[in-house]
Amino acid sequence: MLGRIWIVARRDFDAVVRTKGFVIGLLFMPLMVLLSTQLPKLLERFGERGDRRVAIVDLTGRLEAPLAAWAEQRNARPGEQLFLRLEGVAPPGLATGPALSLQAARAALEGDLAERVRREELFGWLIIGRQVADLPPPPGDAEATAAHAAESKLAYGAVSLTTGNLRQELRTAVRDAARSQRLAAAGVDAAVMARVDVDVPFDEFVVAKQVKTGDDGVVRSSGMAEAMVPMGLTLLLLMGIMSSAGLLLNATIEEKSNRVVEVLVSSVSAVELMAGKLIGAFLTGLITLLAWGAAGAFAADHFNMLKADTLAVANLAWYAWFFVGGYLLFGAIYLAIGSLCQSIQDAQNMMLPVVLLIMLPMIGHSHLLEHPDSALSRALTFFPWSAPMTMPTRIAQSPPPPTWQVAASAASVAFGVLVSIWAAAKIFRIGIFSSGKPPKLRELWRWLREAS
Repeated sequence: MLGRIWIVARRDFDAVVRTKGFVIGLLFMPLMVLLSTQLPKLLERFGERGDRRVAIVDLTGRLEAPLAAWAEQRNARPGEQLFLRLEGVAPPGLATGPALSLQAARAALEGDLAERVRREELFGWLIIGRQVADLPPPPGDAEATAAHAAESKLAYGAVSLTTGNLRQELRTAVRDAARSQRLAAAGVDAAVMARVDVDVPFDEFVVAKQVKTGDDGVVRSSGMAEAMVPMGLTLLLLMGIMSSAGLLLNATIEEKSNRVVEVLVSSVSAVELMAGKLIGAFLTGLITLLAWGAAGAFAADHFNMLKADTLAVANLAWYAWFFVGGYLLFGAIYLAIGSLCQSIQDAQNMMLPVVLLIMLPMIGHSHLLEHPDSALSRALTFFPWSAPMTMPTRIAQSPPPPTWQVAASAASVAFGVLVSIWAAAKIFRIGIFSSGKPPKLRELWRWLREAS
């Protein structure tokens, strides 16, 4: 019996893994991870090089010098390839320049500056409003506030607003220079203010509910890792389970519609055929999960989001248990549906309850991350058809759930697997020989009661 089951499993496995689609899907995630982690470094070598000349029209009369000093420091950064060259342009009517409005300066200068850009003499220009470096008026004076706001703007024009991120860099540099001027106007030393305005470091720790011998149970953690790693793990398990189950559904429907299944059943029993198909699709899903999981772990470690105990041996064992259990739960259901249908269209009409079961843990995932020990979270981890996606999320969080909850969830999945395989086997034995429209729920219930 085991030999015949293995023959069916190997046949289904070979039929999938030798296709181009499987190889492409297998390599997709590792390639995406490789690109996301290594491509930025590679692209830096091929980034734009050279000078970007920007005209500066300083209506304040006070910011051109600090901006020039900033540009010099910026260009001296290690590895810098795109250099910023600032060119001071005097406002029209030099004697009255500082009193010139931003609107008047734009009207007088933008035409000539734009023409210089078109001749490639300039990359762009920046006109600084005359009150950018001034303190805003006190609250309550609406007219003065409106006038100050109108003259506290920057006007920027360039060939591109994204090249080298110069737009944002200039905006930040003007803000910092104007801030120093405003502090000086208020009688505050800018150097002292820089020392005062230092961000307070924020170390985060998770206190475990259960303390191991020789351990205080306090672990440095990260809020980002607490959310992203469990979410990624859940999606990874879900994709692995659904891709394998989807293969079962499509292969079963195709073999039934082509009457290949009748030839197979002449050599093996219906139960052996079903078991072989489950094992064959599981092996293909396992290969995909291992490849994608390794890529995901590399990405998480690259971005410093992988906690030390996430890939502990005990946790890996639980992840494997819930993956196998989740696959068998949904794989058996997909296999039963495939045995009842003559086409993919028929299967789609019967998939609504299964889709709801699949979406149930995803709908409650945000609640699970924020309230891992709530009544709803516990219910999701104890319900057999949602536990495979929700309990691994809780295991990856800090602190993890008590051992008894993990064991209870694993037991519920095992019970669900037994129920799913028992029901699927009875339906499969009859369904693979049926024809016409899929049976109604009442007829399925009769099959479950009467099939031996």
